[in-house]
Amino acid sequence: METESGNHLDIKGLKFALKFLLFVFFIFIFTSVSANIVYRMSSEDISVKNSNKSQANNKEVVTLNIGTSTVVEIKIEKEIEKEIEKKIIESFSTSSIPKPYSLTARAYIVANLDTGKVLLSQNSKIISPIASITKLVTALVARDVMSSDKAVLITEKALDTSGDSGHLIEGKKYTASALLYPLLMESSNDTASALSYDYGEEDFISLMNKKAKELGMIKTFFDDPTGLSYKNISSPEDLFKLSRYIYYNDKDLLNITTLDSKKIEDIDKTVSVYENNINIFAKNDKFIGGKTGTTIAAGESIIAMFNIGTLKTPKNIAVIVLGSNDRQKDVEFLLSKVQDKI
Repeated sequence: METESGNHLDIKGLKFALKFLLFVFFIFIFTSVSANIVYRMSSEDISVKNSNKSQANNKEVVTLNIGTSTVVEIKIEKEIEKEIEKKIIESFSTSSIPKPYSLTARAYIVANLDTGKVLLSQNSKIISPIASITKLVTALVARDVMSSDKAVLITEKALDTSGDSGHLIEGKKYTASALLYPLLMESSNDTASALSYDYGEEDFISLMNKKAKELGMIKTFFDDPTGLSYKNISSPEDLFKLSRYIYYNDKDLLNITTLDSKKIEDIDKTVSVYENNINIFAKNDKFIGGKTGTTIAAGESIIAMFNIGTLKTPKNIAVIVLGSNDRQKDVEFLLSKVQDKI
């Protein structure tokens, strides 16, 4: 019995030894594979700041025996763990989360054209350069002092004005009414100059300033008919007064600013060109008129009028933005803010 028992114990011991050896073998395989995987991860998938150190560690994993590879593996794992943790933090950081839109405009006003009620404003009394918004007053004065069929000569001096929009031909004559299209649709500086030169530049600009005073635009001044001058200044409040005046008294002029394109001809009908609307909201079915402007001094500026109501209950508003870096987004943001206020 003792012999059988001893043999039994020896067999059990042998089985235990075999299991232990298998266990050690699997540990060996596991650590070797693990070290190799970690090495590949560190060299291929994860960017480690200290590349020299990373490469040295990788060599250790490949060349050292199992006893030390386990130690090195732990070092690399910690390095990788830090990188993974960093990337996880970055992925959840506020920089990767879309931020609420922040207006870029220095000054703005949003107001009801029908009632005059101001809905939103910021720095609305502050004076800023207005760039080509100027041309709305240029158009008003031209309509005041020139008959619609008045022949206006396009001179070399007019065409020398900065910018080449309008596609006018030197020596040709166009009616004053025809010139309103390149003036307001393409913001043609040549056209603004041609109109003022035909009447007399100084007198024309004087009439522009007189018009502003008549409309109660006490913070507005014009130095030229194009808007190129940084001295052409106004405030959002003053420009809202201008907007309301045009809205109530010159819908034809306002309608020009909504057209996609318009064919114009010289008086002799020897040349014709198509004027295209550069206004960013011209294709918006709620847009009822306005004018953009851009210069270095002014940044991006705009008067944009919209009907955000229905045919039965129209809600006509003006959005005026000065000193913007992105007038389109600024206007769209302000529109979204006033939908429920009007």
